[in-house]
Amino acid sequence: MLVCLNVLPAPPQVGPDRAAAEWLLRCGASVRWKGSGKLLNDYNSLPRGEYRRYKIEAVDATDSSVMEVGFPHLEGLEELREIRLRNCKCDTVL
Repeated sequence: MLVCLNVLPAPPQVGPDRAAAEWLLRCGASVRWKGSGKLLNDYNSLPRGEYRRYKIEAVDATDSSVMEVGFPHLEGLEELREIRLRNCKCDTVL
């Protein structure tokens, strides 16, 4: 199941930041939007509409299931400045 969450393609119409945020939150990570002082960790609290307006500035994947195989989801994040990958709990499932 973990591998599936890490490789699912995201809908391109929402832009790279929204797509990456959806993937990261599904994996148990948190994101911080540019200009925001707090981390978002609730998938249901993602902003609605104007998807391309929000840019990811930081990712905290501490204790998440983020795996290297999912890193292509981070391509195109032009404002990303910080990534924390501590104690990621990921077992490769084949």
